[in-house]
Amino acid sequence: QRHGNLTTKGGYILNKNGKIPQLRGMSFYWSRSDWPGASYYNTSTVDALVNEWKCTVVRVAYGNQSNWEGCQTVIDAAIQKGIYVIIDWHSHNAHEEGDAPINFFKEKAQLYKNTGNVIFEVYNEPLSAGGATDGSPSEAKKTWGAIKPYLKKVTKAIRDQGAENLVILGTAFYSQHVGVAADDPVLD
Repeated sequence: QRHGNLTTKGGYILNKNGKIPQLRGMSFYWSRSDWPGASYYNTSTVDALVNEWKCTVVRVAYGNQSNWEGCQTVIDAAIQKGIYVIIDWHSHNAHEEGDAPINFFKEKAQLYKNTGNVIFEVYNEPLSAGGATDGSPSEAKKTWGAIKPYLKKVTKAIRDQGAENLVILGTAFYSQHVGVAADDPVLD
């Protein structure tokens, strides 16, 4: 409610007044019903995060395509409280999951395109395209080359629905290599 629709300019996120907002918040643990964190996907938790912790943003980590009901509860509660909510496709291999994440974000973009406090995170923490675990810059460049087409495709699917919501794109090796992405940006 305070900052309105968020946009980007250069390397900055801007609020409705063209100012850089300061947001603070928490990420919910994986939504997977086989993980203990799924029990926190409820209105009471959102209320506590907003009222006691003064959160202005929360993130639902929709993982393994399970517990959407819990995610929906958190999204609705966040919207009701007037804070931002990030809908995260929580995967380390989203670019290998076919049309599932693209169709998911198409549907959510259509649903939330007029809800400025909904943010889409289309790829949480890409690991590496080749399975390397060293997180090296050279591996990051390879990974970026492998995931960038997916990022373009899903961002286009969101924009094609008329949604101008902020979209977060993960970068290689748990989103550590932002410089690689900055040198070769996804433009929608």
